[in-house]
Amino acid sequence: MIDRSVQAETISQSVVVTGDGNRVSLRFGDTGIILPLKRKQFRPPERRRRLAPDERPRELDLLVPEAGKLPFLGREDILAELRAWLDDEADISVHAVIGRAGTGKTRLALEFVGGVESDPARKGQWIAGFISPGDLSPVVETLATHNFAWERPTLLVIDYAAQCHSAMARWLDRLAYQTLDTRLRFLLLDREAPENFGWWHDLTSPSLNDQRARLDLFYAPRPTKLRGLSEVEDRRRVMAAALEAACALRPPPPPAPIIPAVGQDANFDIRLADRQFGNPLALVMAGVIARERGPRRALELCRLDAARYLGRRELDRLAALAGSRGLGGDTMRYIVAFNCLAGGLPLAGLRKTLADELVASQRTADIDVLAELIQQELPVDAGRPLEQRRLATIQPDLLGEAAIIEAFSGQPSKEAEAPAAVRRAYAINPEMAAQAVVRLVQDFGYAVEDKSATEGEKATGQRVTDWLLTLAHTIKDPVQMSPLVAALPLETTVLREAGVELTERLAAFFRQEAEGNNDPNAISNAAGWMNNLAVRLSACRLDEQPRR
Repeated sequence: MIDRSVQAETISQSVVVTGDGNRVSLRFGDTGIILPLKRKQFRPPERRRRLAPDERPRELDLLVPEAGKLPFLGREDILAELRAWLDDEADISVHAVIGRAGTGKTRLALEFVGGVESDPARKGQWIAGFISPGDLSPVVETLATHNFAWERPTLLVIDYAAQCHSAMARWLDRLAYQTLDTRLRFLLLDREAPENFGWWHDLTSPSLNDQRARLDLFYAPRPTKLRGLSEVEDRRRVMAAALEAACALRPPPPPAPIIPAVGQDANFDIRLADRQFGNPLALVMAGVIARERGPRRALELCRLDAARYLGRRELDRLAALAGSRGLGGDTMRYIVAFNCLAGGLPLAGLRKTLADELVASQRTADIDVLAELIQQELPVDAGRPLEQRRLATIQPDLLGEAAIIEAFSGQPSKEAEAPAAVRRAYAINPEMAAQAVVRLVQDFGYAVEDKSATEGEKATGQRVTDWLLTLAHTIKDPVQMSPLVAALPLETTVLREAGVELTERLAAFFRQEAEGNNDPNAISNAAGWMNNLAVRLSACRLDEQPRR
């Protein structure tokens, strides 16, 4: 363990917090760095426009954790672990929580952050909130070359941590040689964290000696895995809360549906105890769908079918809204899906981007009307710097992915245009599109390797997997391909061979680039890709063993 008090440099600048309510800013001395901190535990005032008399309300708001429409239930064990970490005597500490889509990572973090800082006026002991990965990367070089004093205990949550792990590593390398007079906590959230490669491995297994000091900052060697709700009565309460909220949003004709009490409907109880309904998002979707289909029929839909049901309804809502503005419903469905594929279209040049994509997809629309409507329904985050502002995507992610599939389903012509749309979305922003497409395959491509999946699920899984593989094989530039290959999961068997093939290409390229080069970053990059390749090859060999 290093002596951080000896090696820390003299600190002459402080981190100053400005603003209040839902959003504040961290100002880092006189460096000019202003890092937005979203205090999502404090919901902003409702500013949605008034709905037209015949317009359907946006039911997906019930599924978004930040909206705070549903109570937080269970998870007391992990909350206790997080509170113990918060109170640990270390001045700087990093912890992580991982879990598949819909397990409640963001909702857990919101509950935790709300308990840490509950005063919108910032009069409490702690400052706590969420940092966007996109906000951290552009300023990390300044953060990594200065020391700062933190005036108050601070908790920073970073969702989608894999997207900024390189920047995070640079910042931690600096913090490792600094001693603070208060506590600084980083809570990292993501879906998975493979042990031998990827974002967590890069953070906790640095290849250079001068980076090893940051290991002392980690609270645990591995992230905490967030599992499903095991108690059936917790599941019942979650589904009941979602149904109640859905009925309040759109009152159904009487009699209003209710969730059966324990023992009242044996078939319902058996279905509720099924493993897939340990996923909180699956329960919330079932509760929303139960408003129309009834509780038992709602549980007949598996998690992905429920996502597609609601994704289709959201596209129908947006198409109807587009029709009221003189736009084609098909055009609206397509643009919404394309925006999801791109991880959010940049606000800068939005009209040109929309016009180019309409031409490429052989569609027409009034660009001004389309741009106004898409920004109304998928509003940009006005708190981010202008050059970083992007359209929102349909949330939660699983519903956005379902909307993509629905937009490219139903007709052979729609299915045929998907691969080209994926390529064009990737060209706009490789990093964001890579994450979007890989999440899509993780959630819907599973059926290709699941013997219990239906033929329809397998067909959908194969389609989205083919989108990714086609994209990978059309990219010739190794640097442009890097974000996609880095995002490929190790666990998804159907992508393992492709992952090996693509990683081999990148490892060979970066190894050649590093040969005869004394740049430690080039050497470290090449070593990282070689390690990535070794891990993928090992995973393939392990996967083949049971088949022999």
